[in-house]
Amino acid sequence: MSGILWGGAMLIEEVGEVQISGGTAAHFVFTFQGIDAFAGWQFSSSGQLNRREGSQSIAVLQEWWTNNPESAVGADYEIRAIQVSGTTPTGPTLAVWHNLAVARQWSLTRSTIGTSTCSLSISIRDVATQTIQDTATYNISAIKEN
Repeated sequence: MSGILWGGAMLIEEVGEVQISGGTAAHFVFTFQGIDAFAGWQFSSSGQLNRREGSQSIAVLQEWWTNNPESAVGADYEIRAIQVSGTTPTGPTLAVWHNLAVARQWSLTRSTIGTSTCSLSISIRDVATQTIQDTATYNISAIKEN
């Protein structure tokens, strides 16, 4: 919280911050189900972080912006994913900064029997100062078995 002195009165202004903690998104299916395994992470422009597991599933897991979701907070930040290991995910170009004015998602899809996994180092930085606010590791696994 910060205060601004204006005309003798203290105006209280809530100040949020970027905070990410990492995690794992995994989707496991059997061939007879007739669907692909799909898992991923989506960072929204309002500060929400969604873990995606399966084509119909989006769960609000946490927020990357700690002062409750705000509709336009993403425009002030950029996100970058660096592949640490595994299969290259679908999503914005890796190792490049992308503005969070729109949602950014990295995911894996598995249509044949087997496992696809990857580990990403995700960083979020302030647009104005170019200062990295936080970095964490996010894992993705898409598994399809017979």
